[in-house]
Amino acid sequence: MNLSSFAQLLLALLYALGSLGIFWGIPARRRKVQILGRLASLAGFALHSLLLLTALLLQGVDKLPNGYFLQLLAWSILLVHFLAWRRQGAPGAGFLSMAAVPLAFLLLLLSFRLGNRIGVLPDNVTELLFTLHILPMFASLGLLALAFGAGLLYLRLDRKIKSKTRLSEFDRELPALNAFDRVNARVAVAGFPLYTLALATGFIAMSGQGLAALPEIQIAQEAGRDPKEIVSLLVWFFYALLFYLRLVKGWRGRKTARLAIFIFGISVFSLLGVNFFLPTHHSFSIGA
Repeated sequence: MNLSSFAQLLLALLYALGSLGIFWGIPARRRKVQILGRLASLAGFALHSLLLLTALLLQGVDKLPNGYFLQLLAWSILLVHFLAWRRQGAPGAGFLSMAAVPLAFLLLLLSFRLGNRIGVLPDNVTELLFTLHILPMFASLGLLALAFGAGLLYLRLDRKIKSKTRLSEFDRELPALNAFDRVNARVAVAGFPLYTLALATGFIAMSGQGLAALPEIQIAQEAGRDPKEIVSLLVWFFYALLFYLRLVKGWRGRKTARLAIFIFGISVFSLLGVNFFLPTHHSFSIGA
């Protein structure tokens, strides 16, 4: 086993311990287990950051394997989570780690499945794609993951309060409903512009640049728009709807929580369903 493989294995172990500690420690109110889970997650995040930076410096943007981008998305989700945790105006972020850390662990495991396959990128636009498309896209998805966790906790607590069901110890530890609703609002304000920027630069970068002449991509383009582009536009529409309802109409509560969960679900389908199984120039299954 070489040093790189050992570091990846250690990273997976740290995230696994972090997920286990958080999922066991928070509901059971075991403070020491929670602390160990958070420390393992932080240590994994630090190692993760080092591995991503090293790969970027050694390989360059145009030589990064597909698995790198899944790992970058996992890192982005954790970065957003840790920033929210430290921010004084985002109470309850510790509970949101129950969504963020296991999701990052899952994405890391999926990245191992891709091996060293390198995706197909248009010539001369790799730096633009990375800085103005990929990074804002992953930041917006990281924010969506935060809204997803906040939405689930909001609906759980709201349902129990409305039905006058006895609250468990875990429920009583949760912040007020308004805390999770504020997470939803901040995601709409920050995430939608980032997603719009990522989508716009992606379309600009792809248009007129040409792609490797892969038959499956040509078939998809002859049949109509790339399926990834269609689903991405669908995500943008619902993201815009969330943005409009929160800022213009003043909606809050259950409806916006459900909408955030729905948008995140479409995003996961776009990332995993489309990228793995449909013919698209974003595919994780093509490349050498």
